[in-house]
Amino acid sequence: MFFKKEISRDIIYLATPVVIASLSQTLINLLDTAFLGRLPDEEAVHSLAAVGLGIIFLWVIGGFFNAIGVGTQAVVSRREGEGKSEEAGRAVFNSLIYSFLSGGLIGLLGWFLTPLMFPHLSSDPNVIYAGIPFVKIRFLGLLPMLTMMSLKGFFDGIGITKIYMNTTIIMNIYNAIVGYLLILGKAGFPKMGTKGAGIAATSASYIGALYMISVSLRSDYKKYKIWSRKNLSLSVLKNILMVSIPAGISASVTTLGFLVFIWIVGRIGTMEQAISNILIQFSSFIFMPCIGIGIASATYMGQNLGKKEPYLAKTYVLEAVKIGVMVVGGLGLLEFFLSKEILSLFTSNEDIWFYGESAFKILALSQFLIAIDLILSYSLLGAGDSRFVMTAEIISHWLFFLPLVYLLGIKAHMGLNGAWLSASIYLLLISAILSFRFLSMKWAKIKL
Repeated sequence: MFFKKEISRDIIYLATPVVIASLSQTLINLLDTAFLGRLPDEEAVHSLAAVGLGIIFLWVIGGFFNAIGVGTQAVVSRREGEGKSEEAGRAVFNSLIYSFLSGGLIGLLGWFLTPLMFPHLSSDPNVIYAGIPFVKIRFLGLLPMLTMMSLKGFFDGIGITKIYMNTTIIMNIYNAIVGYLLILGKAGFPKMGTKGAGIAATSASYIGALYMISVSLRSDYKKYKIWSRKNLSLSVLKNILMVSIPAGISASVTTLGFLVFIWIVGRIGTMEQAISNILIQFSSFIFMPCIGIGIASATYMGQNLGKKEPYLAKTYVLEAVKIGVMVVGGLGLLEFFLSKEILSLFTSNEDIWFYGESAFKILALSQFLIAIDLILSYSLLGAGDSRFVMTAEIISHWLFFLPLVYLLGIKAHMGLNGAWLSASIYLLLISAILSFRFLSMKWAKIKL
């Protein structure tokens, strides 16, 4: 049979709450995009471009620190597989200390430095004006976000993925209501545009962090002794950071690459930049299921390596890839045939419909490659193979993808279509590199 029934069932069971959480979060991003797209025409274009740049700018910095969740999950799942509950609890305690300190410090630095840095990302003063308040406010949400990532890494590592699902549902209901009121100025609230989007998202993060902390204090998790002061250990934190730092560098450099991608597209035109923001937001809706499947795969990877069963770990990952390709490939076909209709959900601007449709179709045909890339990346990270993932992403992104975007998009005068064709070719390359690495099984020799 093409699918191994029991293994597929395990993956789907663990991945489903993660997928729901990911889709829930992405839906909020899409709603915010739709709210901003309903602002008056010129304001909508500038706001969409500003938020698109702002989110990527935030992830260049925040993505590095968010990778603490990757290292936490890798170590916790390995300890869980070894049957060492208290060691799993010790790992998340040290991860949380790191998140509290780094989140507070970087959040404050981001607030003060954003007005100096953000103007370099766009030549349009209206985009800069809309983007600075959004980014400043979002930086203040870094501390609760990192707190959630540490706890998410713990809960995912022990195989309780529904906790983060519940967290995102609570956050996103709040975010949707507050975002609608503040972005568009409804029910007597002032119309705040991008600033309102930032306030809604940041306050939602604090609510989510407090909820996850309260869950970790329940008697169900008493055996892990998470909040014991005796857990403080530099050696444990070093073990987590051994995985997290390369993963963080990979996330930041890759995100910086996409920031440069948006910048290059901005040289083509502000309209093309706004369209690219919509394509990125919708693509995240499509590939978020792959992140869920990848996290489930990473959990089984770590737990099975902890049990000294690398070939069973490999079987779980292969099954996860098959599921991801089937799901995302099918969604990509729907996206191909409904591209114009999907664009109309985000904005009533007909120019965006006209100029964005063909680029959307190019992206749709390569969606299945996102499944391979993301699931294998998460699985290799779950094994602790973060240095290879980092190296592969940096080389393919900066030595291949971005030069190709410039050549096809600007030099070859292919415009927006050339830029997104470059993205598709990049996905093919990185998927092939990660596939070869995974099949080599060199990851099975890594010790955590």
